Amino acid sequence: MEICIQCGRCCKYYCGLITISREEVKKYAQMGRFDIIKFLKWNGRHFLAWFDSDGKKLPKCPFLSKDNKCTIHDIKPFMCKKFNCWEWPGFLINEALNE
Repeated sequence: MEICIQCGRCCKYYCGLITISREEVKKYAQMGRFDIIKFLKWNGRHFLAWFDSDGKKLPKCPFLSKDNKCTIHDIKPFMCKKFNCWEWPGFLINEALNE
């Protein structure tokens, strides 16, 4: 099993592609985490993360700290929890070349 090296690439390059279920949004609302909800965009089927108030995709997750740590780690979206960069062939190499 691979271990996340906390490079932050997935948090930078997958904005706009992270889907969040209605159940997750409901959970965030119940927790009072409107700071998370405000960065979501409804596409008619599910919520997408991470967008600004004008609906423009953000350049990176707004909850990624300067040292590539997730500041909402305990409650981050399910898709973020399950993402494994080593399961995407060439992800680390291709993204490193683009930096």
